[in-house]
Amino acid sequence: MADYRKGWKLDRDNSRLNAVYNNDPSFYIDANGATVPSGETLAISGTLNGSGAFDLSSGTVTLPTRTAFIDLEESLKAADGADLALSETAGDFFRDIGTNQWLIQGEAAINETEASVGRFAFVLPENYVSGGTISLVVSALVTLAGDAANDATSTIDMTAFKVTKATGAVGSDLVSTDAQTLATAGADYSFTVTPTGLVAGDKLVCSLTTSVVETAGGTGAANSTITRLGANVQVNN
Repeated sequence: MADYRKGWKLDRDNSRLNAVYNNDPSFYIDANGATVPSGETLAISGTLNGSGAFDLSSGTVTLPTRTAFIDLEESLKAADGADLALSETAGDFFRDIGTNQWLIQGEAAINETEASVGRFAFVLPENYVSGGTISLVVSALVTLAGDAANDATSTIDMTAFKVTKATGAVGSDLVSTDAQTLATAGADYSFTVTPTGLVAGDKLVCSLTTSVVETAGGTGAANSTITRLGANVQVNN
């Protein structure tokens, strides 16, 4: 008998055609269709085309993944959960809307330190990869007016807490990234969320805090400015 180590082998005893690699059947085709034996892995590159049903109930399918951006700017609320005001509010962010302009700003600091706090929440999408990477991302800077100066101790920080759906209770802060220096040059700030145990449908309650330190000793104001807010999450294609 020929040694079919790689290729196709007709299995007359079981009325099927085996796809063999190193003398082991990677999968076989019979009257019921194509079957991958238990313990075997079938890797497919390119496009899989077929008609009818693919029964994957007894196997594990690993899908390609990608990073998806979730826009959260419109979800940002004031520290007390109210909608953002259209003018400056103590301790909060506010919407700065003008001609062709849609920004979020923090409370102005003049010869002082001003902290602005906002809160938002989102649900991990249905195609989120369980335990997949998550990062909260914010594009921000310190905007100066007049003779204002930004101190190097100005910061930006974020938190994230998983909400227990049954009780509403929250656990510990999942953000592992420390507060970062907030500068006058616009930059993207990323905060890593520890994803252990997170699955699609989980709700995360988050906060954004900027602390602006203005030190010029004059009359100019320094504000934190948010140009984009969101989350990068790992999802299946």
